[in-house]
Amino acid sequence: MTTGEITKLVKAVEAAHADAVDGISAYRRAQAFFSPRNLDRISRWSASYRDFSISAVDGGLAIRSADDEVRRVTPLPTLVIPALPELEAVPSDVDTVAVEENATATDVKKSTGAVRPQHATPSNAWPESRVEQLRTLWQTGASASEIGAALGGVSRNAVVGKAKRLGLPFG
Repeated sequence: MTTGEITKLVKAVEAAHADAVDGISAYRRAQAFFSPRNLDRISRWSASYRDFSISAVDGGLAIRSADDEVRRVTPLPTLVIPALPELEAVPSDVDTVAVEENATATDVKKSTGAVRPQHATPSNAWPESRVEQLRTLWQTGASASEIGAALGGVSRNAVVGKAKRLGLPFG
């Protein structure tokens, strides 16, 4: 085997590993998607459309199209996914609810080809020191992207959302 072939093979294995980790992360986030609060939100959102409607049924969704065809979407049955070291610990139900309640998403850090999900929880999402740093940077006129970078890997949308919840002035 040549060096080029080995490099291609290593890259393919790393890509497959990253895809698998992304799939596991998506599965973990699916439980929050099917929470009663989120299903109610989706149902209310669809009420303004006349070509389809979405309603919560038995822990899942019933999607009715304009021709009265109904499709059901339900969560996958519970799976036990091993807590591999590079994936960190499997989040508990409390963590999943806390993530949803704080309106933060799962951030994914990529480094050297490996993917590691960082689950936001009340203890690490927005500690008081981080909120104060956000307030200070916001008052100086820094952009949301700059603030996110200064806070250490926080997305622009997370910064804007937190600023809105804190009532910081926009403009």
